[in-house]
Amino acid sequence: LKLNVEEVLEDVETQPIKELLQVVLMTVKDAPRRFTVNMSRHLNERMGMDLDKMDESVTIVAMIKEEGFVARWNATAPDDQKVQVYDRLLRVNDTTGAGVYMCKRLTLDFGNIEMEFERPLIKELTLSIEGGQSLGLRVKKNSLACGLVVDEVMGGPIMELQDFTMKPHDKIVEVGGEQKGPMEMYDAMMAAVREGSVSMKVCSYEVN
Repeated sequence: LKLNVEEVLEDVETQPIKELLQVVLMTVKDAPRRFTVNMSRHLNERMGMDLDKMDESVTIVAMIKEEGFVARWNATAPDDQKVQVYDRLLRVNDTTGAGVYMCKRLTLDFGNIEMEFERPLIKELTLSIEGGQSLGLRVKKNSLACGLVVDEVMGGPIMELQDFTMKPHDKIVEVGGEQKGPMEMYDAMMAAVREGSVSMKVCSYEVN
């Protein structure tokens, strides 16, 4: 969904309505977006995509290889429908739910394959931490994951953000402008908290 907020607002004359509409339009503009991949898969063709299944509720694209079904789709798909790292896999044909079940379908199914993905809302955040203050996050870290999974938001500076609400199942994919393994990323985040300022990149997903 592509919106030019300024163009939409030009035709609105009443200020209170304009302000309310602006909030609504910006929310829609920044919302995660879904798209569908639908293509025939050759017999014995590799999928060419590694998935992060560490969070049972959010299965994430961790890597796209140079060859395979996904690379073949990306070669001709519109830019906004190319599968990207950190996209969330929602469905494989009629299978949804935990990543282990969708991965099984990707292993066994050939012929027509339909996959639904969610493109995350990506935010770059910088938080100031006062002396001794906690960041206000509990995260899950696993060496096989492609980031830190937010497990609980408990308060602190993270709750003071004006234009973004962090929530469980969001994924921290960079700390201090660097992509690292989850363990190194966690150590870097804690070191930054002690120094008083943390910058991070977060992928946010729609999870009920």
